[in-house]
Amino acid sequence: VGHRDGESRRAADRGVRTEEYLGQRAEADRAKAWEGRRAALLCGELVGHVLSVWVEGSGSQVMGFSAIIPSNDLQLGHYLDNLHVARSAPVRGMGRRLLGAAVREMLRRNTLQRRLYLWVYTANESAQRFYERYGGVRSESQQLPTGDGRHAPAYRYVWDDMTVLLVDQL
Repeated sequence: VGHRDGESRRAADRGVRTEEYLGQRAEADRAKAWEGRRAALLCGELVGHVLSVWVEGSGSQVMGFSAIIPSNDLQLGHYLDNLHVARSAPVRGMGRRLLGAAVREMLRRNTLQRRLYLWVYTANESAQRFYERYGGVRSESQQLPTGDGRHAPAYRYVWDDMTVLLVDQL
C-alpha cells in the first residue's frame, strides 16, 4: 500500500511537491506512514478511530486501494483519505469500484452519516475530473501542507449523500 501511495503521488503531485521529495522520499515516507497506521490500529492506540483500507491486487502487486476515515461529524462527514490506482491497472473502473466498496463499508458501519469529503491539490486536474464525474462538488479551497515542508492550494470536494457513489448505481 505504501508503494502504491508513493508511486501515485510521484505521478499526480508534480508541481505540488518538490522533485527531490517525489524522487527520493515519497515512497519511503508513505510506506512508513502506512506501517505506523497499521501498528497504531493493532495496538489500540487509535481508540475510536477506524481506518478502512481496500486493496485490489494482481498477484503480489497492489493495483489500487482506498481509505476512508469514518466520522460522526454531520457537517464534514467521512474523510476520503486516499484513493490510488496504478496507471498500469489492467481493469478499467477500478477507482470507481474501490470508492464504491469503501462507501458501502462506511454505510454498513455508520448508517447515520451520509456526507463524504476529500482534499485534492489544484494541480491534480485528473483527480478533480474523476470526482466531479461522480458527483463531487467543489466547496472551498485552502493551502494544505504537502509533506515536504511546503504548502499548495487544494480544493475540498463534498458529497452530501455518498450513496450516489455505490458501484451498482454508477
